[in-house]
Amino acid sequence: MVKFSAPAERVVLGPGETVKTIPERLGKQVTAEEAAVLAVLMEDPGYSYETIAKKLSVGRTTISTRIKALKNKGLIERVGSDKDGYWRILD
Repeated sequence: MVKFSAPAERVVLGPGETVKTIPERLGKQVTAEEAAVLAVLMEDPGYSYETIAKKLSVGRTTISTRIKALKNKGLIERVGSDKDGYWRILD
C-alpha cells in the first residue's frame, strides 16, 4: 500500500490551526455528508471528483452536488485549472 500526502503548500490553514480543527470550525455550517467531503479534501486538496467518490463510496454526481453546496456556502473554492488545480478551504 502506498499513501500520499498533500504538500504543505497546498493545505491552507489559519493562524494556529491544525488540520484537525477545521471540521470543528466548520461543523455547524455543513451537513455530515459535506463534512465527509471536506475531510477527504484535507487529505489531498488535489483529489478529483472521481477519487473523492471512490473514497466515500458514492457516485460522482453526488460529490458534484456536495461540492457545489460547499462552494455556495463560501467554504471552499477551486484554485487553478480543473486538471492541475486544487480545493482551498476558506475561513
